[in-house]
Amino acid sequence: MSEMNQRLLTIGVFYDGNFFSHINAYYHYNHPIARDLSIRGLHKFIKNYVATAEAVDVRYAQVVESHYFSGRLSAKVAEKWQKLYSDRALDEILMMEGVEQHHLPIKGRGEKGIDVWLAIEALEFAMLKRINIVALIAGDGDFVPLARKLTSLGVRVMVLGWDFKFMDEYQKERNTTTSPTLKDNCTYPVMMNELIDDNTKQNDPLINGLFHTTDKKTVACDKIAIDQKTPTIGKPAPDIDEFPPVEEQPTTSAQDYIEGVTLEPNAGFGFIKCDLYPENVFYHWSNLINRDFSDLQKNQRVRFLAEKGDRGYLAREVEVLE
Repeated sequence: MSEMNQRLLTIGVFYDGNFFSHINAYYHYNHPIARDLSIRGLHKFIKNYVATAEAVDVRYAQVVESHYFSGRLSAKVAEKWQKLYSDRALDEILMMEGVEQHHLPIKGRGEKGIDVWLAIEALEFAMLKRINIVALIAGDGDFVPLARKLTSLGVRVMVLGWDFKFMDEYQKERNTTTSPTLKDNCTYPVMMNELIDDNTKQNDPLINGLFHTTDKKTVACDKIAIDQKTPTIGKPAPDIDEFPPVEEQPTTSAQDYIEGVTLEPNAGFGFIKCDLYPENVFYHWSNLINRDFSDLQKNQRVRFLAEKGDRGYLAREVEVLE
């Protein structure tokens, strides 16, 4: 083996947690793959991609740092929104894969400062000469200054980006995109959605390894996906980042709930038939509170709260009764 191919490359992987959870939910519910992303598989993909790009044996491309950054609700609010379990499950998954977590409290109208913290940590590792390559699992244009600074320090930047469309809980199509400027300012821009959807790579073990292989996902991964929704990247999402304080939540009595039966579920959404409304009531998978969407079947009895939307009534807090 030549001397060039024996040089050790150290890689640091930095996750924008909100971005990662949105992508995971997309593949879990809105994509034919219908499986959860594997952190171990992502790291293996990154190692192999870097080894190929840098012309080294894969043994000499090693992930030595991995960090996950996200906002976190207070225990009181998380309990109110039934998110304590998903937070704990996420902790376990990241811990098992050796990913260090960094959290800031979500206060007021959203999480503040988490992107800055990610940038500071990545820059510090680069300046201390502890990593040769920074892999960003992020799509926000706010990371452009970080990419430029890392490049000026001689650190190569890899961006794992995604572009996709999805239907939100209000039956509106939204576009999720990775900042073109961010891609232009990194060494290795990798559009993961293109690789994943490439039919010629269906048998590629690295692509297949990006997802958990079991048909029935683990409970932990299911809970992470079901407790996250899919907002447009780069903008705060009301359903994740803008949780109102518990005391501001209106109380709901049993009389406010409406009962009905589910129709055939679709890719991440469905409709409920009930006697109160002549038109079927739309629901999004994220509004289910006691059942995984993948386990939902036709003609199941449910109860829900209804609110008026632009295109008709929408169901929230959907509870399966049987």
